[in-house]
Amino acid sequence: MNQLTIEQIKDKYGILHNPKAPKCRFSVENGWLRLIDKLSSFIEFQIKDLSNEDKDKIYVTQIKNKFGGLRYYLNFPEKDYPDIQYKIDGAIAFAESLSFHICQKCGNEGKQQGWHTLCNNCNIGA
Repeated sequence: MNQLTIEQIKDKYGILHNPKAPKCRFSVENGWLRLIDKLSSFIEFQIKDLSNEDKDKIYVTQIKNKFGGLRYYLNFPEKDYPDIQYKIDGAIAFAESLSFHICQKCGNEGKQQGWHTLCNNCNIGA
């Protein structure tokens, strides 16, 4: 499988490059990009039937590593669509918890080690 890049993911999903929203800040390594790709795909699927006006209100503000785990910050007007928000919040929480078991550098199975989640091979090179 070809390795995804941050630019490919940004170009693929409207929630990551909404021209009417602040620019999404990415500060993660390549190991979590598949997880971010799957999560972003799920979110886009959940909002696909909303009007364009409502979709413009939904965007990612930041994706980063914090305390060794993924953080995915989404702007969502929760009072408008509580059912959709509930599903999206659950998916984000699930992805964030999975990130503690995925090496942030290479994407292999990893474990949290201090402020990072790494596999044995990447931990040696850290």
